[in-house]
Amino acid sequence: MKKTFLIAMLVLISLIISACSGKDKEFSIDSDVETTISVISWAGDGVYYDDIGHTNLSVDDLKNPKVASMYANAKEFNKLFPNVKINYYGKQYGPDDGGVYWEDEIENFKNKYGEYPNVIPLMNTSGFIQKGFLADLSRFEDDIYYDQFNEGLMKQNNFYGFQAALPGYFIPAGIFVNNDLIENENLDEPSVDWTFNQFTQLVTSGQKGQGSDTYVSISAMPDWWIQQEFLYNQLFDGPMDGKYISLNNDYTKEFFRDGVSRWSDYDFYGQSDETFLEDNESWGARAFSNGKSIIHGSEPWFITDFSTATGWLPGPSGYDIYPFPSYAGSGNTISTITDPVGIFNSCNDDGLLQCSAEEELKIKVAYTFQAFSSVDTRAWEARVAQQYTDSETGSIETGVLDSSFPVTTGELYDEQMEIWFSSPRHAIYKNESMVGFQAINELIKAGNIKAISDKSYPWFYIDPDSGEQRRIFEEFLTYYAIDETYITESGWYDAFAAKLPEWEILFNERLDDVFENIQKGLQTYYGYEENDVRFN
Repeated sequence: MKKTFLIAMLVLISLIISACSGKDKEFSIDSDVETTISVISWAGDGVYYDDIGHTNLSVDDLKNPKVASMYANAKEFNKLFPNVKINYYGKQYGPDDGGVYWEDEIENFKNKYGEYPNVIPLMNTSGFIQKGFLADLSRFEDDIYYDQFNEGLMKQNNFYGFQAALPGYFIPAGIFVNNDLIENENLDEPSVDWTFNQFTQLVTSGQKGQGSDTYVSISAMPDWWIQQEFLYNQLFDGPMDGKYISLNNDYTKEFFRDGVSRWSDYDFYGQSDETFLEDNESWGARAFSNGKSIIHGSEPWFITDFSTATGWLPGPSGYDIYPFPSYAGSGNTISTITDPVGIFNSCNDDGLLQCSAEEELKIKVAYTFQAFSSVDTRAWEARVAQQYTDSETGSIETGVLDSSFPVTTGELYDEQMEIWFSSPRHAIYKNESMVGFQAINELIKAGNIKAISDKSYPWFYIDPDSGEQRRIFEEFLTYYAIDETYITESGWYDAFAAKLPEWEILFNERLDDVFENIQKGLQTYYGYEENDVRFN
């Protein structure tokens, strides 16, 4: 009787622990599953690796961090799913480098190896939906990993309930600030909840870069903040009052009149003299690196270049990264750089919409591998322990974590950030003095992200006059030059304000056209109805 009671209690305790840990969901595949998937990426070494997780590559064999990262992920995944074969090919350099565009690289892979890769980093997510190329990952909402992803990052890739991709590489974008220079100049150091007016006060209290012994207030205009404030915030939440974005309003005009036009009077590119420009290689990021700038509002991808004191672009002493200032009650936000990763829609292999069991299995395994690589701490630990040989120095390096932050939230995010901090390139950001970075970290941890990714969201259209591909928001994104009137000229603001009605109409029309095509793609390849309620 006692034995029976003890067993019952152990079962009950086990169920409680399972429920509390959030692990009551299950993998979409069994541990003994047998199949083959292929993975493609950029930044590889141009070599095709057959069954990479079951090979034994030495440190001498691994001379590329991306390959070493994939090797570590696959090895760890195969501990859970030993009968899955993972083939991998990494294009050398960037996605569109080497004279071959990324979409052509994917087609070349199919022509060479007989089928499309199953796991694919994406440059044009919405375009691939229109072709029926991507699997709808919302089918995995009961999978163990699915709701561990950062909801804000997941929403970047969700169209009418269709989950087109998972967040892959991800870094935040904020404002780089040189607090040592602020202190030396007796200026007011920003708070993490700073405002538009405080930002403007800091910029206009500084200098314009006139000679070698001076500095400049702002070494690059805050373009990421501008995009977040007037595009991303609105696009993230979808159409309101029949519009995707609203630009022709006092909100926009006041920001550019009272902010942008005033900040430009202290901008490195517009106001610095020739001596100052030459001293800093005519490059704002170099001016910030040299400690000659208070604020750098662009190029967020330098987050780990600035943090590497012995690198090619070390940040100045005492720098930090702050969330964007709040404007008219919008709150302190961040933007993101996010590379989505899609799973090929294997259901289309035979030209039929309905999935066969084999096709569905391919999708399940490919999703599970990518989700495991991104979300599971075991994969993070495997990457941080993986060794490879630096191809330039010949030295053995440990750890193949790139700059990417965790794509999770809550305690799991904290756990994986500790691994992120363990990289020497990231250690500086754990300093308590980095109050701005800590605030950014809290926003991410809470899932408080309302940004879009230009690789996910419709970002391009075909110009009907020239037939060329252009950015949908091209005119707004080049705000600093309106019909050859530059931001440094007195008539610039009036020219800018006069364009807002025209731009608002143009941008919404272009977006309407693209989303109409997305809806057609969902109808053609994914069984959506023409009047599907999800389109409303």
